[in-house]
Amino acid sequence: MKIVTSVKRYIVLIGAVVSLLLCMGCAAKLKNPVIKQAGGMQVVPCSHVSNERMLFEGERANRVEVSGNGNYLAVLQVFGDEKIVEAQGGWQFPLEDDVRFQEFSPDGERMAVIKDKQIQIIELKTRQVIREWNCKSKPRKVSFSSDGEMITFSSSDGIFVKNINDGKVLFERNMKSSYAVFSPDSKRLAVSTRNNAGGNPTEYVGLTVWLLDASFGVFADDEFRVFDLASGQLVFEKILHDQVVSIPTFSPDGRYVAVVVKTDWETVGGAVINVYDTISGRKVYYWDVSEQINTIVFSPDSKSLALAAPFNMGGVQVYDLESGQPKAKLDSYQYGHVQEVSFSPDSRYLGMAVWGRNGALLLYDLVKKQIVYSNVDDEGFYSVSFFPDGNSLAAGGANGVRLVPLAELK
Repeated sequence: MKIVTSVKRYIVLIGAVVSLLLCMGCAAKLKNPVIKQAGGMQVVPCSHVSNERMLFEGERANRVEVSGNGNYLAVLQVFGDEKIVEAQGGWQFPLEDDVRFQEFSPDGERMAVIKDKQIQIIELKTRQVIREWNCKSKPRKVSFSSDGEMITFSSSDGIFVKNINDGKVLFERNMKSSYAVFSPDSKRLAVSTRNNAGGNPTEYVGLTVWLLDASFGVFADDEFRVFDLASGQLVFEKILHDQVVSIPTFSPDGRYVAVVVKTDWETVGGAVINVYDTISGRKVYYWDVSEQINTIVFSPDSKSLALAAPFNMGGVQVYDLESGQPKAKLDSYQYGHVQEVSFSPDSRYLGMAVWGRNGALLLYDLVKKQIVYSNVDDEGFYSVSFFPDGNSLAAGGANGVRLVPLAELK
């Protein structure tokens, strides 16, 4: 029986990969991108606005992040250079080969990076290291608290919270293979712990670990917890049986915390979104989207949650957090897969980075319920991020970084 089950998993996985390749081939043949949205089909022509700019034209930019003050951009590549640049086209600050950008501080004046087994806090104005800490093992996923006074990070030794000013450890737990994020008020810490050897197949460069895990059945129960930082006490915990959990995401008002839970791990797809009340731990919403989820993001006004599915659905769904009902659905599978979505600061617009041979950068107006901007690119886009004033957005793609002013669209 074990052999039959293993063969079944291999066949399903191979079939999924072949289907994905066929879909990519079909997408490459399309000339006119189409968005399928609630209410019918809408052809989206390539549009431009005045004063659009390109940075690093011809260079791949897998991710672009905008600092909290809008002065800096982090331009990141999966296997390549990482650099910090002034948004207005000023200086560039290339990071060393062994340095990996983690996050801008909330005020946009500093950034956290990892250098081997060391965490560094760098002041962007002077480009000087102002704080650094050595760790026993290589740290990962460094995040700032909303007040900029603390950082949290994980390593093979566990989860830690440090005071940035004096380096004092404020919280620690021996929870390996975990990821932590602060609540918006910096009073709580959400931690997801992955006990599965294989984890999520899309997070690996190769499928070796995933295949071994699927073959020998070493799946365990992932865990999700929320802690009170002042007391160190556990607020609530969830044991997710035979499931794989994502890094948690808080709503900006702190009422909710959401995780993507992979349930159908024998195929590429199959996931649900669990939204919990951060005080009681009660599951407020449960959405089974039967897809592989790439991104979930809350709107700044905490009234909506958007998700992007890169494979079968290939589009975006937006849910209303008051009613729990879907309020918008955008299917872009006919010409690409949505890699990332981002809300504008006023929660009105939804930016979508679409990857594929006819990928695109799209801007959807949630009030008018229509696409108000599109830019088709042969290779597509991977990342989209709004500037904090809402007047521009930055998108990273196969051909560089595109800066789009939005004043004409309002």
